[in-house]
Amino acid sequence: MQVINIDVTGKQTFFCVGKQYDKNATVIYFRGLELSSGAQLYLTVGGTRYSLSNPSFVINEYLTNLSGDYKAQLIVKDGYSETVIRIFTFRVESVGYQTHEMDGDNEPVLTTEDCEKTVAEYVNDNQEMLRGPRG
Repeated sequence: MQVINIDVTGKQTFFCVGKQYDKNATVIYFRGLELSSGAQLYLTVGGTRYSLSNPSFVINEYLTNLSGDYKAQLIVKDGYSETVIRIFTFRVESVGYQTHEMDGDNEPVLTTEDCEKTVAEYVNDNQEMLRGPRG
């Protein structure tokens, strides 16, 4: 599992948090937070608000279904007031699939010849059944 440490007092606002279709593969840990007792921490990512029980967040499957950039806000709620601590951009990288196949030198599990051979063997072994009833 990849861990990304984000210093909330730092200047960096852009983070690559994983690849498309990853799930629970990245944890973001927010450093430098000073919360008063009773304060609640929230993270809003792409319009969805997540309550954080500790200063960490697991990038879930919902966030990695689509690649692209997500705006995120780290928010502290203390009583009735809410304060935006930081605004970030999280990027989910595209995996480069084309027509559900991976690019590269991946050997296919079955070749076209294997499939044609299997179908021919099936037809030869089951000719009586494939002809149907005689009448």
